[in-house]
Amino acid sequence: MVTTTFQEIIDAAWATSIKNQPNTLAVAETELFNLVDRVLRKYYAAAARVNPIHFAEQATVAHAPGPPAGWARPDGSENVFRIEEADGTHVRVVPQDDKLAVGSIVPAVYELGRFFRVADTVPSGTPALEFYYTKRPLKPADVTGLLDPLWEEEFNELLVQEVALYLATKDNRTEEMQMFTKSRDEWASLYAAFLQHSTSDLHRRFGHTQQINTHTQVPVTGVAQ
Repeated sequence: MVTTTFQEIIDAAWATSIKNQPNTLAVAETELFNLVDRVLRKYYAAAARVNPIHFAEQATVAHAPGPPAGWARPDGSENVFRIEEADGTHVRVVPQDDKLAVGSIVPAVYELGRFFRVADTVPSGTPALEFYYTKRPLKPADVTGLLDPLWEEEFNELLVQEVALYLATKDNRTEEMQMFTKSRDEWASLYAAFLQHSTSDLHRRFGHTQQINTHTQVPVTGVAQ
């Protein structure tokens, strides 16, 4: 269970330099609170590319008659990586410009806007569908709230170094900026490695294929830049 608060991350960042002036250089309750939230979102987005099931959730989505008709993308979803009918039947996601990509044998949907819409084969009776997705981190009401419950607290120092780097950059402390950048990058590499190998004893009946189609491929270690 996650027990670390946003305030504790910020306090640890203040302590990284005697030149920091708490709540003078930046206000914890507003500016740094929002900064920690953005940093968490950045690293959850990185996980969505490398290990989408790590920060994953499942949601049952009812079919909306419209307009627009379809299944709404779950709120807070970063990466939808699988859709199923209630009995476990895999609902394929096909391109909007090739709705016949999987023919008429299996149920399929295409994404347009924030909705997944029926492609060639209608999922039987347009039922509620099960969406599996990488989530975005929850943001508490204020700085005393806890980090997202799925966050790995052994990587808290990654968040601390990000905040420390922000403070040094804002105060134009060049030497400290270099030091915190190096430390941040080292922790980001450990975080990336963990996501890549966190669970390896995975048995499958079929060969595994994972595809993430984007216009630009960004290495996970590059998200720290």
